[in-house]
Amino acid sequence: MPNLSAYLKDPLLRRMWNDIREAGPLRSISVDLTHLCNLRCAGCYYFEEGMDAYKSPAGEMVFDGFIEREKARGTNFVTIVGGEPSLEIPRIKKIYDHFRASVATNGIRKIPYEGLENLPIGISVWGDCDTDQALRGGKDIFEKGLNNYRDDPRAFWYYTVAPGHAHEVERVVARCLENGNPVLFNYYSDLAHLGGALDYRNGFGPVRQAIDRMIERYPGRIFMTPYFNRVISTGQLFDERWGYDVCTNLSTDCPKMPGAWKAVNHSTRISGLTMPILCIPAAVVPAFSAIALLASIPGSIFPGL
Repeated sequence: MPNLSAYLKDPLLRRMWNDIREAGPLRSISVDLTHLCNLRCAGCYYFEEGMDAYKSPAGEMVFDGFIEREKARGTNFVTIVGGEPSLEIPRIKKIYDHFRASVATNGIRKIPYEGLENLPIGISVWGDCDTDQALRGGKDIFEKGLNNYRDDPRAFWYYTVAPGHAHEVERVVARCLENGNPVLFNYYSDLAHLGGALDYRNGFGPVRQAIDRMIERYPGRIFMTPYFNRVISTGQLFDERWGYDVCTNLSTDCPKMPGAWKAVNHSTRISGLTMPILCIPAAVVPAFSAIALLASIPGSIFPGL
């Protein structure tokens, strides 16, 4: 198995590695800011995995204490998720005032610009208006998000594509870009077991091809590369398989996950808030996996990374 030194002989990988090192260590956590949401999306990991059973603390002293403990631990980046974070704007502001951060939102309620000018905002969309409405249980969700974040320099679309919905990619991307927002892709995993066109076992070949076309057509506006697209959708990293056995976000031997495969969504709760457990598998992790994943974070939306 190649070691880090072997990978760094490649000039591109060396440059990416140097950029990451220059940015300094990233000590990040993911915080489920609230257990509440104004949608019930079919296949949302938060509700499908019962994470809403853990209630967010009502008292601000508890929340403030959590922030102080994370500062003392050296945390310097917070990914704010939910539930729906836009239901807790004051707490978003508290996190923003103490850490570099990003937030994921469904776009129904606008996160204000004033006081949060440099907060990267990922707005979820799962397809065109019909698909988005069918899967996410609300009317005109996509349109509301477009209206709330038109030409907002903080915003990008976090587009989750199902295996059988490759035909929607072109028109959805066009609408996002016309709205003044770039696009980052995700892949639908059908946690609700709806099957059919949503079943990940059908493979993501057509989706990967559609995304590659968007990358070529809109350079600099799609936050993904063809290679990264292929790695994520095929599980092939150079000459090695990328998956449960080698991904640093998944574990085969974590004692908190007996008898089951669990992603980083598995969490421990501190004062009612969520922090991910990052369990490193016993198998040796390919050195490049960390470089590839970190280097995929677009610097234009995460300043300093």
